[in-house]
Amino acid sequence: MYQTFKFYLSRVGLSIFLMVSFGFAVLYFIHEVAMPNVYVNDTVLQWILACVCLFFGFLVYGMFGEQVYRDRMQSLRDVDLKSDENEVVARFENLLSLTESSFFLPGKGKRFREEVYCRYADYLLSIGREDPACMKVFLKAFLIDPKDSLYRSPLLSLLGRGEDLSRNEIDLLLVAVHANDYKDEILIGRLASLYLKKRSLNRKVETLYLKALEYGGPDSREIVEYILPVLLGKRRSDAFAVRFYLQALTFHLPGESQAQGIIGRCYCQERWKTSDPGLHERCGKIFSALDPARRQSIQNSVDELSLFHKVKKIRLFTRNDAQTLDRLKVRLGLAPSWGENFRNAFNWIVRLFLGLIKKIALIFLEGLSQFGKLELWVKGSIIAGIFILGAIGLTADKGSKKDVKETLTPEMAEKGGVKKDRVRRKADRLYTIQVAAFNTKKQAERLNARFKKKKIAGVYVIKDPRSSGGHWYKIRVGRFDGKNQATSFANELIRQKIIKNYFLISFPKKETAVKPKTIGAKN
Repeated sequence: MYQTFKFYLSRVGLSIFLMVSFGFAVLYFIHEVAMPNVYVNDTVLQWILACVCLFFGFLVYGMFGEQVYRDRMQSLRDVDLKSDENEVVARFENLLSLTESSFFLPGKGKRFREEVYCRYADYLLSIGREDPACMKVFLKAFLIDPKDSLYRSPLLSLLGRGEDLSRNEIDLLLVAVHANDYKDEILIGRLASLYLKKRSLNRKVETLYLKALEYGGPDSREIVEYILPVLLGKRRSDAFAVRFYLQALTFHLPGESQAQGIIGRCYCQERWKTSDPGLHERCGKIFSALDPARRQSIQNSVDELSLFHKVKKIRLFTRNDAQTLDRLKVRLGLAPSWGENFRNAFNWIVRLFLGLIKKIALIFLEGLSQFGKLELWVKGSIIAGIFILGAIGLTADKGSKKDVKETLTPEMAEKGGVKKDRVRRKADRLYTIQVAAFNTKKQAERLNARFKKKKIAGVYVIKDPRSSGGHWYKIRVGRFDGKNQATSFANELIRQKIIKNYFLISFPKKETAVKPKTIGAKN
């Protein structure tokens, strides 16, 4: 969980850093350097820059980390045994640290880490080191692949040296025996003796006791004396119990008759006739060795029980039981849950998206490679053409352009198809357009002179006091009876690149509205 959080935190942080630095630099260059006097709606460009930053922050960053891992792993693939051991061990440790970094997804980092541990353990075996630090590496490699005897042997030899083993060490030995399919007789006998001293009996050690009996270990009789009364007291007749009874009969201990009766009933019920014919045959031999009266009694009891089940059929499953069974099937992996279906669909979409992104990245990198092979004059021509097309696209207008110096009045904007107000104008309100506000009179006069040069009529300056001291010099244009008239006139100024933005100001009408003069009239 921590590695997942660290991964996404680092990737998101890198993407935000790229957006703030690279994205801001690109937008600043376009608006302030390349086209300072051009009004451009850069929403699409902002989304493109965000996608590029996310692409480099997530995918390319991970591809770079994976390449670093591959290079370091390749250098450790065939290490010369004459090399400095401490240096090689340090390189392995650094590579393990790399797999725990935020370069990789948590699942991929774990897969790489397992690969490093296996290679690391092979190297330690080749140089003959068995100190405690190396044993930790052997333990990691053994847990990754318990069936590999290369990692199993030194680890088991270490754990077998002492008598006082911890619970985890005993469980580790049990895992090793189970992974080796219970073929190590010495280790099985030792483990059975340890669990017997602790008087431990549970599902995970039952097979261990049974294997110890089958191999005829030194503690076999003690095992039978301890476990047989427990199984008979529970009247267990499962496969483990029947196999244990078959082994225990050779010791002729109290309870032998009860064990024979359980074995005979299992044989008559044909419980393992199809699933385990060998076990069924062994039960048949015990049943045949009984005296005829005992055999007939066992057979009659089995027939009576079968007849009772036929006469009175038991309804085994209720509705709640069926629902519980469905949940159990999901928990055991026999049926997929809705969460798994959703996760599988989501993973498929993510893999498809990442595969598409990788293909695009590879095509882009291949294009850059091919572009690098071109001659210098061809490269320059392509770059110049791209800049020219970009400039044409940004400065193109959808409609026919008018000359900036063309006479522009509110009456013209109103005649250009501006819709009439849907709501009746209030007779006591006027509207004006505020295009700028400065804290110095000199700046306001400079902008006012620019408007006069462009022949904009109706321009005036409002002087308002500032709360922090000094005054605001607000540049406003025109007085209008309706809001739509003022908005239409301001939009026409923006269309002709005279202003970039504006504020609509409403104020009470104290005198008869004076329409702004036409462009060309003297202020």
